[in-house]
Amino acid sequence: MVHRRLAPAFVVTASAISMTACSEPGLPGNPPRPDPLPPSAQPPSLTLATSEPTSEQVAPSTSPPTTATAPPTSVIVNPTSAEGRHVMRAYQGDGCFVYLPFPPLRDGEMRPPGSAPPTKTVPCPKAMADPAYETCRGGVIERRGDGCRCMESGNPPRIMANACPAEAPAP
Repeated sequence: MVHRRLAPAFVVTASAISMTACSEPGLPGNPPRPDPLPPSAQPPSLTLATSEPTSEQVAPSTSPPTTATAPPTSVIVNPTSAEGRHVMRAYQGDGCFVYLPFPPLRDGEMRPPGSAPPTKTVPCPKAMADPAYETCRGGVIERRGDGCRCMESGNPPRIMANACPAEAPAP
């Protein structure tokens, strides 16, 4: 079987636009501009109607004012390290870690998209022995309302339902 190598083909598309088509009216090939309409023939101005009633249209209400319910608050229940960072279970094994801030960039340097921040191994606090942290490796447990969810780090991050630790504070 003989294989033929095809040479790349270049396609050139050319279009011609008459310079007089874009020029001022009155030149050969251009139609004259229409005269502006006299003020009596101008279209009527539009008035936009609003959906909010005026003060005369609002009747006083006899019912008590309603109060808006606040959105559910949430709190991260992971223990914190001595530096105040959230302690997380290691992805494998029995260890724990915290995320550190990124080092400063030098002039012109860019951080690769999706790069993970540096980590530091720390001793696991006693609270991390709870089974809820075993199912949420590499993430933090957020208590929201009546339940908890695990927010795992990664690209993309995973958020999933999780059991609440026994010592989890209420939001």
